[in-house]
Amino acid sequence: MEWVHLEVVGWLVSAFGPYSGRLKLEEAVSPGTSLDQLLRFLARKYPGFKKAAFQPDGSYNGLMNVVVNDRLLSTPSEQESPLQDGDTIVLVPAYAGG
Repeated sequence: MEWVHLEVVGWLVSAFGPYSGRLKLEEAVSPGTSLDQLLRFLARKYPGFKKAAFQPDGSYNGLMNVVVNDRLLSTPSEQESPLQDGDTIVLVPAYAGG
């Protein structure tokens, strides 16, 4: 079993329960688990996160940015890369406006 560090910021924190501020979690993952698999696991574990991050058809809704080890992921294919023991994943709300 490997462990990854998960940080959630902004309004996404409330999708994980009655929290505020920055939420820090550790999740156990099997070797070879992809980021996509982790996010879908979190959606099953935290129904509020599922509503915040996914469309009803299971696709991502674009309201969240994902940072892995201080690197912003820019393409969906990057979410298929396997996670490594000790990786830090930060879930950040996507911001837009003028």
